[in-house]
Amino acid sequence: MTLAIETEALTRYFDELCAVDRLGLRVEAGSFYGFLGPNGAGKSTTVKMLTGLLKRREKRILEVVTQEVEIY
Repeated sequence: MTLAIETEALTRYFDELCAVDRLGLRVEAGSFYGFLGPNGAGKSTTVKMLTGLLKRREKRILEVVTQEVEIY
């Protein structure tokens, strides 16, 4: 199994608010993955950390594989 994304204990705080709490995530290459949850659950924060738009504060993103995608 080749992983496109892998995180370990990914965490993000905004002051005292924990937006993402020790997220462990493994997404296989070639698969689709969706984030579902109520407002304020940390979905956008997680995506921003995975794409580098927001710095993570604790632990690490083990791997994010990037590749060019053709749009038709």
